[in-house]
Amino acid sequence: MKRRYISLIIFVAILAIALSTLGVLADFRIKDRLEKKLIDDYTSQQQVVGQEVALSLQNKIENIQNSLNSLVYDKDIQSGDTEKCNAALARYNAILKLDIGNIGRVGLDGTFHCSINKALIGTSASKLGNYLDPLFKGSDHPSIISRQLKVPNVDGFVVAVHVPVYDDQRRFVGSLGGAVYLNDLIKEYLSKVKFAKTGFAGLQDDNGDIMYTQLTRNINKNYFSEEIQSQVGKPADFNQAIRDGYGGKASLVRYTIGGVSKVGSITPVNLAENHRWIVIVNVPEKEIAEIFFQAGLSNAFTVVALILVIAVLLIAILFVVVIVRNYRLQKVKDDFVSLASHQLKTPATGVKQYLSLVLHGYVGEMSPKQQKAIQDAYDSNERQLEIVNDLLDVARIDSGRIDIKKISTDLGTIVADAVKELSVETAARKQTIELDSEYPHLPAFIDADRMAMVVENLISNASKYTPAGGKIKVTLTTKGTTIFMSVSDTGVGIAPKDLSKLFSKFGRIENPLSAKVGGTGLGLYLVKSIVQLHGGAIAVRSQVGHGTTFLVTLPKSRQT
Repeated sequence: MKRRYISLIIFVAILAIALSTLGVLADFRIKDRLEKKLIDDYTSQQQVVGQEVALSLQNKIENIQNSLNSLVYDKDIQSGDTEKCNAALARYNAILKLDIGNIGRVGLDGTFHCSINKALIGTSASKLGNYLDPLFKGSDHPSIISRQLKVPNVDGFVVAVHVPVYDDQRRFVGSLGGAVYLNDLIKEYLSKVKFAKTGFAGLQDDNGDIMYTQLTRNINKNYFSEEIQSQVGKPADFNQAIRDGYGGKASLVRYTIGGVSKVGSITPVNLAENHRWIVIVNVPEKEIAEIFFQAGLSNAFTVVALILVIAVLLIAILFVVVIVRNYRLQKVKDDFVSLASHQLKTPATGVKQYLSLVLHGYVGEMSPKQQKAIQDAYDSNERQLEIVNDLLDVARIDSGRIDIKKISTDLGTIVADAVKELSVETAARKQTIELDSEYPHLPAFIDADRMAMVVENLISNASKYTPAGGKIKVTLTTKGTTIFMSVSDTGVGIAPKDLSKLFSKFGRIENPLSAKVGGTGLGLYLVKSIVQLHGGAIAVRSQVGHGTTFLVTLPKSRQT
């Protein structure tokens, strides 16, 4: 062991001497290359900042839209009654822990009937701007995303997302909106960006208005206005890069303003159809070089830089080794699960066939006691096959080999058949099940077998975790090109702390009924995976002691 340490020390010493020699021998060619490398690093950082801001804003908008679409079915929110609606909004905000600056319900009269921000209640939405006109005046009432709005009791501007609200008769009754506070986004990302002395980050909306820049005098002005263009010198390359950004193209551009060479990064933020913003980060090349030389570009600096480069390379190699090893372990595990499942399925299927022959009297008459024992064995074998099939599906999903065959199929019949088939199970538990569907026949581009498994799993779960006397309701409806299917129950509910692990593999949640119903914790993982493979999404809202609702959204048309 000591010899090993001595050898390591000698190796490090030789390496240090070699690096020092390289540092002494380094000439200005090496320095020039390092300077160019630093400029490239800065431009890479610019892209990372732009991408982080863009993804953060896109994710916030998508989360708000998904959350709002799952809340519009609440009767209290549909009613618009201020007291009931406020209570419902507060309840959902506490349960779902929505990352939303505010939620508000606007009625047909154009005023906020309820809102988490109480200062908005009774206020006309038009005072914030005419951003709701497309939703309220359009015949199809499309969801909308506003430009920047100034809201009472809010520091800075907000971006609002509104979705339509319908009553039980499918009549339009207003909108439900949520907001992202731009100040939160700016504090989290943009205000922290500091490149050299005069480098800056900025955010522009799809109208060209400057929503944020560290050059604060230009906030709320239009980039393409004569005032701003005169400031920046009308740089053709940079202006074209900005127009490309509005067209959805990210780019790095070197350009000149007033004789100063700069590097700019343009990143599009794709919020929704016809809503595309851009994040801009730029820095003068000269200042990057100044920082480089001010740091003391000497032989000693070259040595340190080289040491750091080699250290980073060694760490990178180590990470590559670890990643490759983990990949191999994961592949071995997946192959083992797949192989083991296949090997288990063959004998289990054989046992099922033999037990079926015995049950149907092919080997002679049995006493009632023998009949019950064989039936119990058959039922246990069925549960074993279900587990094996789940494991096989998980292995296929994890390896990307699951076969989804989407064709035009009657989803209405699939849902109705599932409700009818599982009504025996719910009746045995003294529960009532109801199907609320406007579409006895609803064509959808889906894999019929896989989607039937999704529906049956959600209904079966609702039954398992609902006490005797409870109710289960399955609804099926559409809006535009989207299908909405929900399964609600009056069961034990799910604690907020458990919602995050609900769709994970082998994720079982402890509740008063979990010990009785058993299970592997794979069902909802498979459900979510299959829904996503159809181009859809699944959301859940729940309250302990008051039941759970799963909402599945699917596209009607073919999704690639």
